[in-house]
Amino acid sequence: MEPDVMEQFHHPFTSADIEQLRNKGGASVNLSYHNLQHADLSHADLRGANLSYADLQDANLRGADLSGANLRGVKLMGGHLQEANLTDADLDGADLTSAHLGQSVETRTKLTHTRLCYTQLRGLDLRGFDLSGLDLRNADLRDTDLRDTKLIETNLQGTDLSHALLRGLELAGAILHHGFPH
Repeated sequence: MEPDVMEQFHHPFTSADIEQLRNKGGASVNLSYHNLQHADLSHADLRGANLSYADLQDANLRGADLSGANLRGVKLMGGHLQEANLTDADLDGADLTSAHLGQSVETRTKLTHTRLCYTQLRGLDLRGFDLSGLDLRNADLRDTDLRDTKLIETNLQGTDLSHALLRGLELAGAILHHGFPH
């Protein structure tokens, strides 16, 4: 990594920076590698923004428009994304451990190689999703519609699937418990 990129990553945003970001918004925003821990970006316009590898731990993104945003490798542990628009957002390699997603995930959200341990996914409609290779350890998938969903080589250890709809589920190579593949 270049030195100026590392410097950006460790530069926390001030409340004035956050307010400017909320007003500017859109694809012109490049916050890759920035430190935005605990930032309140609720209802912000971040359509098409580049947030790749940003640290958004415990950030509030409720109701934010992240459609088409680059969120590759982002750290969103404990983040709040309820009612955020993630249409066409790329979350490849993101860490959403203990994140609160509410109803923000939809079929065009890219979740490849995403870590969703301890994440609240309760009641979501994930019908037909390809969730292969994800880390869903201890995730809350109660009451979730997983019909015709691919969970190939997905880690499901400790995941709560109570009352989930599972018809047509593909589980080849999935880890269901105790580290043993299905």
